[in-house]
Amino acid sequence: MRLQKDMQGYLLIDHRASPGISEKDCVRLRKLGHLVPFVPEGTKLELGTRSCAHCGTVVVMNPDRTRARGHCFKCNKYMCDPCMAIGDCRPIQALADAVVGSDKPVDPFSPLIFRS
Repeated sequence: MRLQKDMQGYLLIDHRASPGISEKDCVRLRKLGHLVPFVPEGTKLELGTRSCAHCGTVVVMNPDRTRARGHCFKCNKYMCDPCMAIGDCRPIQALADAVVGSDKPVDPFSPLIFRS
């Protein structure tokens, strides 16, 4: 059995040889809705990433997070917080398989394509 840690990727931002991003620019970008980590000149940031099995979103893992991460026990995969709030097991792979084998347009929120 593969461990969940084995399915993790990583994000590397290396500003050891570049001017980096200023804290002022970082705050301005966050006000616009971008989640930009502050990585000043001469530093490097390396964080783990996971892909949500239900929506395909790549999530950068916050090492300071204290609450539990989402996990679907039906498909035994990682779930992001928005998919965890929905609660249904709707893997994106099942949607892709249904779309590839059909000529009809598919409603991604239809429960019919996710029947076992």
